[in-house]
Amino acid sequence: MAESLPLEQRQGFKWRDLNPFLQLSDLFVRPSIRGLLLAFLIFNFAFAGFTSIFVLFLDRRFNWGPSQAALVFVAIGVVSTVVQAGLIRKLLPLWGEVKLAIYGFILLVVGFGLIVVIPRQALLLNLILYTSVTLIAIGVGFVLPSIRGLISNLVSDQEQGKTIGSTQGLQSVAAILGPIWAGWTFDHLGIFTPFLDGCGANAASPGIHP
Repeated sequence: MAESLPLEQRQGFKWRDLNPFLQLSDLFVRPSIRGLLLAFLIFNFAFAGFTSIFVLFLDRRFNWGPSQAALVFVAIGVVSTVVQAGLIRKLLPLWGEVKLAIYGFILLVVGFGLIVVIPRQALLLNLILYTSVTLIAIGVGFVLPSIRGLISNLVSDQEQGKTIGSTQGLQSVAAILGPIWAGWTFDHLGIFTPFLDGCGANAASPGIHP
């Protein structure tokens, strides 16, 4: 695909651009997007922890095997596809990125909270479990494009490619650290702790301002 940015607006290459840590530090020193980056990091940290520990939680709590757990992740994938492929395009013009992100965080808080109160009774178990993961999937579909759009709108055309690449790096950092924290808290502080952490993290994220 051809470069869309006009030649006169492109920035020259610098060797420091190859250092991912400098790229991230350059973003965080900017007050206009610092709060959004922190919210983005916290969200991905919590979600990465959830996805890494959820199968083990289902096994410990409900004695579910791989086939039952797989159905839950299939449901998450289907809902996420519907939200990101069609629903988000209709809701963004209607609500805007800020409201959509806030609504997404609310859904995530409720979804993580419901996991903690799922009973072992078969009917209620399936009802509340699938409701919780549906809310989480919708919340993720709302939050990710909204925060990325807000960050993109706050930087110049020359910086958008660099900024998007750096946020992907930030997402990778969260994908490494989130599962480590979730696994440690699961083993040492109780099987509900990663989901309570997810509630707290996503509840705090909308209150982070640049």
